[in-house]
Amino acid sequence: MKVILLTDVKNLGVKGEVKEVADGFGLNFLLPRKLAALATPEAIARSEAEARRVREAAMTDLQRIQALATKLDGLELNIKAKANEEGRLFAAVTPAVIASELKKSGLMIDKEQVILSEPIKAVGGAQGYDKIPSRSRSRGNG
Repeated sequence: MKVILLTDVKNLGVKGEVKEVADGFGLNFLLPRKLAALATPEAIARSEAEARRVREAAMTDLQRIQALATKLDGLELNIKAKANEEGRLFAAVTPAVIASELKKSGLMIDKEQVILSEPIKAVGGAQGYDKIPSRSRSRGNG
């Protein structure tokens, strides 16, 4: 029996694959649990169209992310904060503060995407990273 996997199935395959399975396995396990659907010509065409749509969406997301990474690469951000005479800040500069400043610059970055090894507590430069969803990173100086 040929089936199209609707979800990833351990030891069988990933979503969207057409697999040949034993009749009992398909009828008694995969189909009742909605892990797979019968592989009719219409279902295969729908599955291929869905896969094509997902690939196109991923490509547009990748282009958007790469454009954002180019804007962030080497970006210097000046953040004003109060400090004592020794150069220690009264309030640390956290990823939330950095994300807020980036939004003022027109770059939409969430605070979860800003990676610092530790909050900035002293006057001077520090390096941070922005976690871009496609696993590419952009380094910024500040």
